Amino acid sequence: MSVVKLSKLVTDAVAEAGDDDDDDDMDTSGPRKHVVPLVNTSSEVLEKVIEFCTHYEQVEPMKDIETPFPKEADEDGFELKQLVQEWYADFCQLEDKQVLFQLLISANFMNIKPLLDLTCLAVAKYIHKKSIEEIRDIFKIEKPKQSNDNDASEKKSEKEEKV
Repeated sequence: MSVVKLSKLVTDAVAEAGDDDDDDDMDTSGPRKHVVPLVNTSSEVLEKVIEFCTHYEQVEPMKDIETPFPKEADEDGFELKQLVQEWYADFCQLEDKQVLFQLLISANFMNIKPLLDLTCLAVAKYIHKKSIEEIRDIFKIEKPKQSNDNDASEKKSEKEEKV
């Protein structure tokens, strides 16, 4: 039970149900049921969340990420392994970056601070030194529509006339 309690969302759901102990495995009347809302979380992402929490609790907690980042972090050859343990750096090396983004969103929603810190770091490293166009493409952000100064001044005049 300690693994899932890394998530504040899960901890709060269990507490709200009146179960604040770890004796679920001692309950002979059947499993306790707690509703934990995981909206739009794929099984692939949930498996990664569980993998992270299990490693964090049962093998090795992630060390705190040094801030501000060392000056070497701005260099091209800088790797996550220089800020976190190797397992955590490897954990974020995902072929599908959309999974990384969903993992970040899930860590935020489930309130798992170490996972949120790690995924934010991995995303920051991924977009570091990318152009504005590349970042727009990565996050599927549309380019803002160009408006000329005449259009803006005309709209302002129209608003003033209506007042």
